[in-house]
Amino acid sequence: MIDKETDEFCKNHNIKITESKYRRQYYRPPFIPTYFTDPTDYNKIHSIETFDEPMYVLEILKSELDRIISFEKHVYDNVTLRGGYGQMFEIMLGQKHQESELRKRYPAVQKAYEQYSMMLKLAQSGEV
Repeated sequence: MIDKETDEFCKNHNIKITESKYRRQYYRPPFIPTYFTDPTDYNKIHSIETFDEPMYVLEILKSELDRIISFEKHVYDNVTLRGGYGQMFEIMLGQKHQESELRKRYPAVQKAYEQYSMMLKLAQSGEV
């Protein structure tokens, strides 16, 4: 099942998903290392994450792929170079993703986030 956001992205970029019946497991270092999560030893830092997720077979025009590549290079300062602003963007996006997952998992964190966001908006408007 393809989610609404993915479907909309594919429509906007003229991408056709031809197959989605496969799954793939892979490993990668996390955007931000996770600390204090191993119950046996809080000094351990987890530096590898395991993922198992759907794999899609796509049809995409070369010109559209070139446009997406160009956009990524422009915005992320070519993250694959590992350094400078590219690494900063990668860390920031990883942190936002990790925070989003925590808000989904823990309702109290979501509530605190909403209150914090409201206080920021009030402070920006000068109403605090």
